Amino acid sequence: MKLKYSICALFAALLFALPSCGNGSLKDITKPYLGAYECESAKLGEKEYMDEFSYIRLELNLDETFSLYYCPKGGQKREETGTYVYDEKEETLQLSAGENGEFKRKFPLKKGVLTVSLTIGNKILLMKFEQK
Repeated sequence: MKLKYSICALFAALLFALPSCGNGSLKDITKPYLGAYECESAKLGEKEYMDEFSYIRLELNLDETFSLYYCPKGGQKREETGTYVYDEKEETLQLSAGENGEFKRKFPLKKGVLTVSLTIGNKILLMKFEQK
């Protein structure tokens, strides 16, 4: 019986400890876009480059920072960092990186899929990240 009351008290304490967010909906509290995304496809023009990497991962953190982790096959692990802003109405993720935020682009983030599209020279880099 004590265990039952302890569990109820724990849940009540957690609910009261959570900050009041917007209208208090679960979506406001959980921020479903947060977490890890795995790159499933990375094409430059018609050439697929994922087979040249062990992995490419993007992590969106609660403090509006991101980390991009990648490891070329036979190479060393690398990490790039920056900041992001998620726009719930537009369903876009704006990534900013570089010393003075010189890289700043918006990409669609819908239903757990982030689509990165950049022009490099006369080709398009198209990357698809899926939330894990």
